[in-house]
Amino acid sequence: MSAETPVTESSVWNTLMQLVTHSKLGVDSQVPKLFDLLIHQLAGLGEQQLVKIFDQLQEKHARKYMLDALPLVGSAGSVQAMYQIYAAREVSRDELESWLTALSFHKQPSLEILDTLQLFMQDGYHPKTWLAVSSVVHSYCRLDPACADTPQVHSYHVCTGSRRWESLASRLQENSKRLLW
Repeated sequence: MSAETPVTESSVWNTLMQLVTHSKLGVDSQVPKLFDLLIHQLAGLGEQQLVKIFDQLQEKHARKYMLDALPLVGSAGSVQAMYQIYAAREVSRDELESWLTALSFHKQPSLEILDTLQLFMQDGYHPKTWLAVSSVVHSYCRLDPACADTPQVHSYHVCTGSRRWESLASRLQENSKRLLW
């Protein structure tokens, strides 16, 4: 695929179907190249297009390739699509944590990605989720020394600080109950 070739939903579908075909009897030599192509194609699409493609995928292996590729794209649109798919309960907490762990290796996260990652933290304290998000925030802050002044990083610190306090308070309350009994 050349740099001038525009990415279309049709080209993504074609790549997904090729991946399925080339992995029917095991993984042949074309699968890694096709998977890399899929990641590059998905990077050219926005959140709505990514969610639309995922929602329309019926073939389970194609869905799995799509789920595996999304965190590797590392765009704001792919992270927003990941959130939409997670919010629709299309993936488990374990799959989400796997996604976020993969995302934590992204070297240049944007503020838009940080905005979306905060949404993943709203459904309670999950240590693996928070660790992965912390890693992404750290990656962002390595690139921007003034990161603490950004609303996204500030609200992340407020959120983690209050959640840590809630967690500590809950543990102290549990321990005090045990001591009283």
